[in-house]
Amino acid sequence: MRARDKILILMLIVTLTLGAFILYSSDSDNSLSRFRSLVSSSPLRLVTDEILSSADSASVWYGGISLLAIFMVGLVLKSASGAELRAFRERLVGMEVAKAELETLLQDTVWKEKHARQAKDTAVKELEASINRTYALERQLRENEKLLKSTEQDSKALRSQVISLSERPGDMASSHASRQSESMLRNELRKTIDLLQAKESAAKQLEKNLTGKAYALETQLSVKETLLKERDTELKALKAQLSEKRTNHQAEHLLAEELRQAQQAAQAKDAASKELEKSLTGKLHAVEIQLNEKQELLQGRDTELEALRSEMAGLTERLSDVASAKERAENALQQELKKKTELLGAKESAIKSLETNLSARVHALENQLSEKDAFLKDRDAELGALNSQLSAMGLAKETIEAQLREELRKTTEILAVKDSTVRDLEKSLNKTVAALENHVGEQETILKNRDTEIEALKSEVETFKAQLKKMELVSDRAEGMGQEQIAQGNGSSIELEESSKRVHSLQSLLREKEDLLETREGKIQRLESELKEKRTELARREIAVWQSIERRILWKQRLRKIGINFKD
Repeated sequence: MRARDKILILMLIVTLTLGAFILYSSDSDNSLSRFRSLVSSSPLRLVTDEILSSADSASVWYGGISLLAIFMVGLVLKSASGAELRAFRERLVGMEVAKAELETLLQDTVWKEKHARQAKDTAVKELEASINRTYALERQLRENEKLLKSTEQDSKALRSQVISLSERPGDMASSHASRQSESMLRNELRKTIDLLQAKESAAKQLEKNLTGKAYALETQLSVKETLLKERDTELKALKAQLSEKRTNHQAEHLLAEELRQAQQAAQAKDAASKELEKSLTGKLHAVEIQLNEKQELLQGRDTELEALRSEMAGLTERLSDVASAKERAENALQQELKKKTELLGAKESAIKSLETNLSARVHALENQLSEKDAFLKDRDAELGALNSQLSAMGLAKETIEAQLREELRKTTEILAVKDSTVRDLEKSLNKTVAALENHVGEQETILKNRDTEIEALKSEVETFKAQLKKMELVSDRAEGMGQEQIAQGNGSSIELEESSKRVHSLQSLLREKEDLLETREGKIQRLESELKEKRTELARREIAVWQSIERRILWKQRLRKIGINFKD
């Protein structure tokens, strides 16, 4: 029950008791009816003529009681209007405080959501960096495979050379020189095995680091998902508070309207209390007008309540849409994370299979080395040439490794600098492609020239072999002749030795040319593979950039639907 209703009931009780008291204390019915008629028709005449001029005690008593009743009614109306005004002011202050609290809560939640998104973006960037590291590890494994293939080819070439030396006739060297050459070969092979083991250990260490980083990223993603869930609950609570705030804001407008109307009603009541001295009928009409206004206000409140209910229904629908959109985004992120974990697992299995293949190849190389030791013990004369060839191969290998390191350093620098803009990267790649094509063309021309040189050298070797055969026939015929013919045979044997040395030097030169051609072909293949990798990486980066842009646009649109605007 309102305070206004209580005051009206109290006034009704007071007037009833006052009327009962007047009726009980009146002397005759005529005086009471006359007083009633005077009060209803002309209260001023009652005050001036009957009460002030007459000496009748009953008239004075009735007049005093009526004035006291009017005064009490005015006091009651004034106190009621003041109490209503104070209540309205207190309610307005409370609503302003609640509004300020809701605004602070909204700012806090927006700030937390912004930081959560920033943390999520950093986690995604770290995941992309780990994927790039896995790609680098794959490239390093490919290079290791190429090195193993090159070592296998070198071992095959050595085996073929040893077999050809075993079939070729020649003078035998001393045992001391053979041991030295054998020890040098073993040292070279031991160095290659140590290098392979070091590369395998580096690959294993990289694999361990990659797995550790992957686990750390998974834990970070789980933490970020929990944070996002907490932010979603906070957003839901904030949406509820916003709906309450809107209802409270509308209630504030209603209360302000009621306060204004209450002030108007208080002024009307003051005017009515002043006019009550003139006539009680005017007061009754004013009360009826106020009752009509209150009824209109109640009807307006009903319409506003209906509008608020419709707005609440719209807000609930928007909240359900936001929740469904968020669930879809979470499902998409989970699927993407699952795909990345599957990709990492496949890469780990590939690395393990490569390790097993490398170990098998190392064992095969060891077996081949044991076989080579048995062959090398019987061929001491040609070990000097083999040592020179091995030293040349080692120098070529060192130069190739230096070139590879330089190219790797250049590629890392290019990869570190490349993410400035996608268009600049395309231009630079086009330039590098043109340069590589020119380089490949130059290499092809060089290869053609080298092929012609090799053919010429082969023809010279064939001619020298034919001369050697002729010299051998001449030496065989010279054995049955005299001393003069023996002297001539010695000269021919000297010429034969010189021609054999020349043949050996030409063969070593031919082998060096072939090795150079093989290294050039390997370099061309590496350049082509690097070009393909750069193109694929460029396409992958472009796809990732466009996907991130589309995700940001979708999040901004969803937040605009909710009512939250963000600046880039």
